[in-house]
Amino acid sequence: MTKINFILENSLIREKAASEKESRAVLEKFIEKSKQYRTAAELFQASALQTDTDLFEFNTEKVSLMTLHASKGLEFSVVFVSGCEEGYIPFKRQEGECENTEEERRLLYVAMTRAKQALFLSYAKKRTVFGKRVPREPSRFIRDIEQNLKNYRHVVAGRFKKKGHTQLDLFSI
Repeated sequence: MTKINFILENSLIREKAASEKESRAVLEKFIEKSKQYRTAAELFQASALQTDTDLFEFNTEKVSLMTLHASKGLEFSVVFVSGCEEGYIPFKRQEGECENTEEERRLLYVAMTRAKQALFLSYAKKRTVFGKRVPREPSRFIRDIEQNLKNYRHVVAGRFKKKGHTQLDLFSI
């Protein structure tokens, strides 16, 4: 893998990565991974064919944010799908209709079936869109789920208002 080593030695990649812990770890992983390929072309071909699933670290405890597309092939104990509203799922451009409703339905199904123990689908009754507060409707896909499979929980989100001064008086008379 002399070409990769040449690039690393004659560029600022290592120097820049040394300044950031995460970048350094990524670079070291890349160098280690590149050793299994005989040529740079093989490495680049394998990188081009790599998917999000190939990069996912299964042994870490963390929250992963991803698109519906990226969730394909993965499993999680708990899955949250937010924005399950008409116009978002299925996605609709402002000026027209949803282009492929059945594909959007399949994508949501993929996301829903990633959950092993619990699935939460959420939507907002009102949302700020382009600076205006607009009412929202649940996605037709949620409405299509059998009623006995749904458990609605209404969460009231409000703004916290200060109740007087929170600072204590330093001096008393």
